[in-house]
Amino acid sequence: MFEMMRPEILRMVSIDPGSDTMGVTVLAYDLEDEILSLVEVQTLQGHRNAKIDPDYARLHGNRIGRLKSHYRVLRQFFQRVQPHVVVSEGPFMAQHASAYAALVESITYIRFALEEYRTDIRLDLIDPPTVKIGVGASGNAGKDEVKEHVLALDFLNNPNGIDLPSLDEHSIDSIAVGITRIKRYELELKEVHRAHA
Repeated sequence: MFEMMRPEILRMVSIDPGSDTMGVTVLAYDLEDEILSLVEVQTLQGHRNAKIDPDYARLHGNRIGRLKSHYRVLRQFFQRVQPHVVVSEGPFMAQHASAYAALVESITYIRFALEEYRTDIRLDLIDPPTVKIGVGASGNAGKDEVKEHVLALDFLNNPNGIDLPSLDEHSIDSIAVGITRIKRYELELKEVHRAHA
């Protein structure tokens, strides 16, 4: 198992938001050796996790119940992983209004969970076309093209032997979000790590 709590490791959680399915990835960047490792990836299932508190879902509605379940899971996740950086794909105005509104709500619940962990870490947002370009796909690429590019990354270390081809689109997208953040802001991330070490 990869040891990510070493002082030279910057820990990042990257998220593909959604009101029901939410991809969540943990990346570890070794600031000394400049090696990026995929530590953990999963897709949260809001409709399943909301069953933990069915009364809440009945009172506030299924969508809010799913979002609240994401909040609970992420709050515990952040406490366990102790990220220095948290980044999410942002809502994109080209989407349908209802899809855009659902993503805005999802990101709000992510922010609530992050604030429970630490108030001095902001939630970074990256728009979908930039995420796609960040892994080498075109800005309007479909899910299959994004997955193809993520699977072809030769600099991503996979020490825990995660079966990347079997991952769903939400997990793949959350990896792409983290890769884009690392590639675009490597120098800034080193400064963030020093500030939070």
